[in-house]
Amino acid sequence: MLLDDIQKSIADMKEIQQLEQAAKDSQMQDKADKLYSSVVYENHKVIICLDEARKYLQFAPSDALIEQIENLFAIFPDCISTGLVQEHKAKILSSTIKALKDSINEEWKAFYERITGKRIRKLTVVQSITPDKTKTKYAIAKIKSGSILNYDDNGNLRLFADGIKEADAILESLELTDEILGFLDKVFERKATILDLTEAVGDWIYDEGLMTKFYVRFEI
Repeated sequence: MLLDDIQKSIADMKEIQQLEQAAKDSQMQDKADKLYSSVVYENHKVIICLDEARKYLQFAPSDALIEQIENLFAIFPDCISTGLVQEHKAKILSSTIKALKDSINEEWKAFYERITGKRIRKLTVVQSITPDKTKTKYAIAKIKSGSILNYDDNGNLRLFADGIKEADAILESLELTDEILGFLDKVFERKATILDLTEAVGDWIYDEGLMTKFYVRFEI
């Protein structure tokens, strides 16, 4: 009788251990599934963001970036090749998409500087002489809103694109030559001298009625 009780206790303990292991396995699988789902969703946001950037601003990923994206896509099916998400592969996938986003952000930073640097500089220089200073200010703000990619909300990309169009329209309407822009640039930096006040610049100042906008300062 005692032996039967001992054997039953051993069997019960084994059953409890099996149940505990099954619960632990279930928790680990649930964790792996959530990680995989999170990466799939993150990847979706990245691709949508890249598509919006291409559509509104003609952003074109480099060949190296495209290769990173293709490599990422190749990892997805491998994570579930056994029928279940494998945690260690899901972690590799998570690291891969993080590296991809870092690469995208680097390329976007260079792209942003390339297409906005001169525009923002010119708008800032001419803002005080534009017909609608508030509109010019908003155009600058819209452009600056696109300095960083927001994978959760791509609305700033549309604002960015609008800002670029508005900036170009403002600058075009002023009909400023490179000579005049160069003069205004030096004025903005407080480096303009009498030598920069050429005949063409002087004519422009008089034609636009800006005589009281500029002041002469003597420095020793």
